[in-house]
Amino acid sequence: MRYYVISHQRPEAPLLMEKFLNGVDAVWLLGKNNDVEAYAKNGAMRIVTGLSLMEARNFALNESFSENEPCCQISDDLVKERAYIFTKSHFERSKFGVSHAVMKETPKAKLKDISEDIHTGLKELNFKLGGISPTTNPMSLRNLVCMKNFILGDLFVCLPTHLRFDMNMTLKEDYDFTLQHVNEYGGVVRCDYIFAQFGHKTAGGVKDIRNEEREQQNILYLKSKWGEEVVKDSATRKNEIRINCKRLKSE
Repeated sequence: MRYYVISHQRPEAPLLMEKFLNGVDAVWLLGKNNDVEAYAKNGAMRIVTGLSLMEARNFALNESFSENEPCCQISDDLVKERAYIFTKSHFERSKFGVSHAVMKETPKAKLKDISEDIHTGLKELNFKLGGISPTTNPMSLRNLVCMKNFILGDLFVCLPTHLRFDMNMTLKEDYDFTLQHVNEYGGVVRCDYIFAQFGHKTAGGVKDIRNEEREQQNILYLKSKWGEEVVKDSATRKNEIRINCKRLKSE
């Protein structure tokens, strides 16, 4: 498996994420005008710079797949190394869902453990894209694995495929990539028993380009590409969306 950290204007990230990466030989993919020396000083050993977000994501896919290897991509704003993995043997079902009494946290799970667990799920279920829960609240867990749900771009594994991130987008590209995979292969593997928390609002990253105009441009693009029955506005959060993979025409 090949590992890539998508980063922009966060030179402290290699140091903050050192324990989580735990020796993984990750390539740091940086945007334009980043302080490469600062990244290197803080522990980034392999660096590629000057890439937009979509260029970085597709660069990672192309490089991995050229060697017939799975590609793991992770964002640079992991918060306080908070990653919890709930293994399947830790669960018992009840009419109220997962029994909270038997949940056991394994704190500070490392990236290699998480990525290999997702990879196992992909091989077992014969899909190409897998990821983790988009929430950090384990009490929200209803199913261990979902196969037609959003895979967020903060931490995912992708097996060799012809699908790529849409270069027409600047934000919300992970929604589109999820829809591409469900449309092409019939599903994805979202391991909802794996939790990792990312900052999203800290300085740097896509926060430097995120604004309401750009959010709406990308939302309108997604609606025009997939249809408003598939891409819907969030009922509770402005500039957020939800996707209904079951309404894809191929479904």
